[in-house]
Amino acid sequence: MNSVVRQALFYGVGLLVMKGVSFIMLPIVTRYLPVAEYGRLDILVTLMNVGSIVAGFGIVEAVYRYHGYAKSEQERRVIVSSGFTVSVLLSTLLLLILLPFLPVLLAVMPGNLEAKSIVLALVNIAVGGITSVPLAWLRMRDLAQWFFVFTTVKAVIQGVMTFVLLDLGWGVDGVLWSGLISNLLLMAVLVGFQWRQSGMTVDIAVAKKMMVYGLPLVLGGVCLFVSGGLERWVLAGYTDTATLATYGVASMFALVVAFLVEPFTLWWFPKRFEYLGRNEGRELNAYYSSIGVSLSMMAAMIISLVSPFIIRFILPESYHGAAEIVPVLAIAMAIKQSAHLMNVGCYISGSTTLPTKINMILAAFSLVVYPLAILLQGAEGVMVGVVMVNIVRFALFYVYSQKALYLDYPLAFIARQFICLVAIVLVGTQSALLTLLIIIFAFCDSAVFIKRKTASLPDRVNSQVVG
Repeated sequence: MNSVVRQALFYGVGLLVMKGVSFIMLPIVTRYLPVAEYGRLDILVTLMNVGSIVAGFGIVEAVYRYHGYAKSEQERRVIVSSGFTVSVLLSTLLLLILLPFLPVLLAVMPGNLEAKSIVLALVNIAVGGITSVPLAWLRMRDLAQWFFVFTTVKAVIQGVMTFVLLDLGWGVDGVLWSGLISNLLLMAVLVGFQWRQSGMTVDIAVAKKMMVYGLPLVLGGVCLFVSGGLERWVLAGYTDTATLATYGVASMFALVVAFLVEPFTLWWFPKRFEYLGRNEGRELNAYYSSIGVSLSMMAAMIISLVSPFIIRFILPESYHGAAEIVPVLAIAMAIKQSAHLMNVGCYISGSTTLPTKINMILAAFSLVVYPLAILLQGAEGVMVGVVMVNIVRFALFYVYSQKALYLDYPLAFIARQFICLVAIVLVGTQSALLTLLIIIFAFCDSAVFIKRKTASLPDRVNSQVVG
C-alpha cells in the first residue's frame, strides 16, 4: 500500500471514530437537551471554535510554512520546538486575560448563558491551543497511526462521559465538562510526546518570525468568526435559541462534508508548501487541490441527499426542521472547502497580511449581509446569506492566490462538479433516476480527471504521487 493511501486511511478511520462518536451522541444529546438548551450549547461551541483560532495565534500555520522550507532536520526541530513552546505560552496567556472580562462576555453573548459555562468554554479553548502543535507535528512526520490512537481514545472517553453526565442531569455543563476532561487527558499525553520528540525550547529569532507571521491571523480569526459564525448570533438575537438549535443541527450535518474530505486535507495541507519546493510543485499543487475540490463537491451531494432522512429518523420531532436546511448549508460548505483548497498563493510569503485583509473584507460583508438578510426574509434569509458569504470568500481567495502564485487549475472540470452539486440540491428526491444519473456523471468525471492527469504527469512526479 503506498504511503499516501496508508496515511489517508489512518486519518480517515480516526476521523470516522471521532465524528462517529459525535453523531452517535447527537440523538442522545438532543433527547436530553430541549431545543432551547441545545441552542445555548451551540453558542458556546461557536465561541470555542473562534476562540481556538485566536488561541492558536497562527502558530500551526507558521510551523507548516517554515518547516516546509527548512533545509535540515535540526532546523525543522528548532522550528517545531519553538512553535510548541510559543503556543503553550500564548494559550495560557489568553485564558488569563479573558477570565477578568467574564462579565463583559456574559453581557454581549446571546442565549442567557451562565458564567460557569463560559469559563468551561474558555478553559477548553486554552487546552486545545496547547495541543495544536503536537497534533500538527504528528501529521508533518507522517505519524498518522499515532494521530489515530490519540484522537480516537479521546473521542471515546468524551462520548462516554457526555452520556454519563447528561444522564446525571448536568445538562449543557455536562457536555462541556466531558470535553474539558478528555482534552486535558489528550493534552497530558501529547505534551509528553512532543517533549520527547522536539523538546520545549525557544529560538528567539524563530519565535519572532512565527509571531510576525501569526499576528495578522489573530485579527483574521475574529474576522473568520464574523464571516463564519456571526449568523448563529444573529439568529439567537433576532429569533430564539430554539431556532438556533435547528440551524445548529443542520450545520453539524453540513460539517460532514468537511469531515469526509478531511482525511485528504489532513495529509495534503502540511505537504503543499513542501511540494512547492519541487520542480513540479505548481503542477502537483493544482492537481491535488482539484482532487480535494472534487471530493468536497461529491461529499456535499451525498450529504444533501442522505441527511434529511437521517434527521427525521434519529432526532426528536422538534429538530426535524433541520432537514430542510442541510442541502443549502452543504453547498456553502463545499464552496468554503474549495476556497481553503485553492488559496495556497495567499500564504507563500513571509506574511499573512493578505489572507487577513481578505478575512476583514469578508467580515465587513457579513456584518451587512446577515442582519439585512434576517430582517428581509427571517431565518430563511440567513441561509442565503451563508451561501453568498462563501461565494465571495472563494472568489477573493482564488483571485488573490492566483495573483501571488498562478496555478493551472482545471476550471472546466471544477465547474462541472459544482453544477452537478447544484442540480442534485435542486432535484433532490423528486426524480430518483435523474439524481442517480447526475451522481454517476460526477463520479465518472472525477475518475477520468484523476486518471488522465496522473498519466500526464512526468514519471518522477508519478513516483511521488504513488510513493
